[in-house]
Amino acid sequence: MSTKINFDNDIAGDFPIHSEVVKIGANQNLKRGAILAVNSAGADKGLVLVAGDAKPVARLMADVNTGADGGYALVARTGCFADGSIVIGEGANVQTVKDELAARCLFFKAVDGVKD
Repeated sequence: MSTKINFDNDIAGDFPIHSEVVKIGANQNLKRGAILAVNSAGADKGLVLVAGDAKPVARLMADVNTGADGGYALVARTGCFADGSIVIGEGANVQTVKDELAARCLFFKAVDGVKD
């Protein structure tokens, strides 16, 4: 029997979720499901939306909108989530991001009702 899951319930498996509150970079307006990378440029070293070939390190667990000083948000470091919940930036490749996160025990799978 298949359970219909929507974005509000995007956990897609029984793999344990390890989460923590981390610093988010300045001027970020991110939606839950955003895949984050380390910002190594400038004085603000918070996590930002993964783009290009940046290495993903976490998945955002709730929407966040930071100002000029950045902010803090809850991220998942491990877990299993719906494919359709992934949010990535320009130039990032979804499959590459998923493969790199799998090495960190962050997994994604197709789930009915959660669409791109």
